[in-house]
Amino acid sequence: MAYVFLAPALLAFILFMLFPFVSSILLSFTDWDMISGIRGIRWIGLDGFVDLFQSGRFYTALKNNLLITAVCVPVTLLLSLVVAYLLNEKVYFKKTIRVLYFVPYICNIIAVSAVWKFLFRTPDGPINQMIAAMGVENLPRWFADRNLAIIPIITLTIWTGLGYDMIIYMAALQGVPKELYEAGEMDGAVGVKRFLYITLPALSPTTYFLIVTRMIHSFQIFSAIKVITEGGPGSSTTVLVYEIYREAFSNYKFGYASANAVVLFVIIMAITLIQQGLQKKWVTY
Repeated sequence: MAYVFLAPALLAFILFMLFPFVSSILLSFTDWDMISGIRGIRWIGLDGFVDLFQSGRFYTALKNNLLITAVCVPVTLLLSLVVAYLLNEKVYFKKTIRVLYFVPYICNIIAVSAVWKFLFRTPDGPINQMIAAMGVENLPRWFADRNLAIIPIITLTIWTGLGYDMIIYMAALQGVPKELYEAGEMDGAVGVKRFLYITLPALSPTTYFLIVTRMIHSFQIFSAIKVITEGGPGSSTTVLVYEIYREAFSNYKFGYASANAVVLFVIIMAITLIQQGLQKKWVTY
């Protein structure tokens, strides 16, 4: 009877998770365009990985992923912690404010990305209108400038991730034992000291969880890139997942795209294992 109840979820896991995962690993050692059918699969060994590591677009995509991660992860965690800490105190309309912060996370990312593209539109987008109102004449060309095109992606990633991290932090804050604060007050831990020496250490397991999940999410970003910039201008905003999509469904290089996917999996796994090793030095249980 147990297997009967497990069967639907297990079947879905095999069809949509395990089978694509194994297929991607096998296809990464082949040259296949899908159009030629299964008989068109040609085994090339590690040549796909060699071509990948010799590609300039791969390193550009990796650099953009690292940039998005380096900016979005700490900023999102810091802002969400500050908001959660403030909302954990006695404030008016706490539930309403909490919902307003959480709504962007549950909104459809395609719709949100379309709105973001409108906000940063040149020259008459709301962002540029505000900049023009400040007296700036040379308005930024957000989607035409290689150095600026990544900014809308970063701000959108932070905005949509803030609500989720805030909810998790609020739950963690409510779980901090009041006895710790009472003991801290007796030892003089008030104000900023209370936050630094009691709250932050108590939140370290939650912070570790959010760092890992937020870093994984930043390496899997795709929809915002597709809708807002499509990796442009040039390849200034392309990321690894977008490169997988482009090579597979635009260039029909499914073997090469699978090699890219395997490398992305290894990168995410390495980051997770490193974080798991480091957590013993700073996470308090």
